Amino acid sequence: MIYKNQLFIALHLLSFCERTFCNINILSQPQPTHKTQIYQSPGANPAAPYATRGSVGVLPQPPPGLPHSYAYGDPELTQPVLIQPDPLTNYIHGKQDAIGVAAAHPQPATIPLLPKVSLEGGHSAAHNSSVRDQIIEMIMSKYKSYERPPEGGNATVVTMNMKILAIFSIDVRTMDYYVDALLRQTWKDRRLSWSDVPAFANYTQELVSPKLKEQLWLPDLFFRNGKDGYLHTMTLPNYLLRVSPNGEVLYSQKITMRFSCQMHLQTFPMDTQRCDMNIGSYGYTLSELKFVWRADKPVELSDNLQLSEFETPEEFEVADCSENSSTSTGQYSCLLATFELQRQLGSYLATTYIPNVLIIMVSWLSFWVNVDSAPARVPLGLLSLLGILTQAISVSSTLPRVSYIKAIDVWMMFSIIFVIGVLVEYAVALTVLRRNHQETWHQDVRHIVHEELTRWCAVCQQQQLSKIQNAQGLSRGQLGFCEEMELLLTSQLIDDNKEKSKLRRPPGLVESEVDRYSRFMFPASYILYNCFYWMYYLVLVGQN
Repeated sequence: MIYKNQLFIALHLLSFCERTFCNINILSQPQPTHKTQIYQSPGANPAAPYATRGSVGVLPQPPPGLPHSYAYGDPELTQPVLIQPDPLTNYIHGKQDAIGVAAAHPQPATIPLLPKVSLEGGHSAAHNSSVRDQIIEMIMSKYKSYERPPEGGNATVVTMNMKILAIFSIDVRTMDYYVDALLRQTWKDRRLSWSDVPAFANYTQELVSPKLKEQLWLPDLFFRNGKDGYLHTMTLPNYLLRVSPNGEVLYSQKITMRFSCQMHLQTFPMDTQRCDMNIGSYGYTLSELKFVWRADKPVELSDNLQLSEFETPEEFEVADCSENSSTSTGQYSCLLATFELQRQLGSYLATTYIPNVLIIMVSWLSFWVNVDSAPARVPLGLLSLLGILTQAISVSSTLPRVSYIKAIDVWMMFSIIFVIGVLVEYAVALTVLRRNHQETWHQDVRHIVHEELTRWCAVCQQQQLSKIQNAQGLSRGQLGFCEEMELLLTSQLIDDNKEKSKLRRPPGLVESEVDRYSRFMFPASYILYNCFYWMYYLVLVGQN
């Protein structure tokens, strides 16, 4: 029993020595000069240069989808991996006699390296990050951000496109408007390409790194008619810089810009304005940098785009304006994106035109009020005029001071004229009333004189009869006075017969005729004016 235990201990010592000797042989072998990574089991030592048998006596199996042995790095590496057998492992699995002498060592097994696996799949995120850092380090080692991409002496071409998210705050007074947009620029920089590098040829993912923006060359784009603007920074700076394996760079930004727009307000508020966005290079001339619109949908509109005061533009017209962008420092690249803003008339009808018409119609009520009722007619006309003036001041305060007359100015001017015409009509009617009162006073005086003459004639006739009865005639003077009274009475009767109708005309009949004519003339002339106004601005001017 003692000998048996001693034999077992000796066997273990022999196995330990053999295992140590094998490891020494392995370490003494010349190592490959190329870096090679061999798949190992989770319990294996990552620093071991060669794969050995595990504790169960067989090669550990790799995960599904990977070969039994693989390497990456130099594709020309052909150094095989030597797998040395483990005597103790053979003993455990019954390959040796537990009491006998160890069997002869088998020949070393040679496992050739399999082709390397594509980096697109099977690697961890940490490995991808390491490769990405190596690519960035490689391309930035000789990169100069102050030099534009070399194109063999030709201009660098930058392809542009925009997506309009919103158009808002269109101000007529300052003649500008705001735009929220995604501005995208695409160009090719061969210095950033890694697809032709054998070590990274299979890495097809695009480089997306925030720090690239400070390290790469970017086009010096600016807006010629831009007043101010900013880049959105919530929750992070809203920009994207993406580099493809072939060196193509995509630079996208979310911006808000305020553009100037020269507006022509002759037909305001029935006007249609044409505004544009002028894009160009600030420092590079046309021979160095050229902007071009993307062929497919250079300017896209958001599906829910709506404007508060204007019709939503259906499309943008794009053009190249480089021919007209010459300055004293050279000729520069220029792009135009033009769109139309057609003003909606509905809001102005509800807030300006219809209230204005109602005020004028209220002023016409004075034609149905008696002329001698000055406390009723005068305030009605003055309040109407005050309302029109207040409305005109309110409209003019929202518009710029220009040297020409606008359509809304014509409307307000004629509205004031019509209200003043109502007041003038009242003054005319009142003047006619006073003249009629004077004629009535003269008629009353004639009537009194007629009554006195009649009374005196009656007295003369009575005295003449009494004298005849007494056989005494009238004196020459008394007879002459009676004859004169009869002549005056006769002429008065003739005049009274001529103006009999005037003596019978009731007061107020003449001024009511003025009002009656005004009740028809004012509405008719206002309707004719409206027909001419709307036909001119909506039809004739609108077609031009």
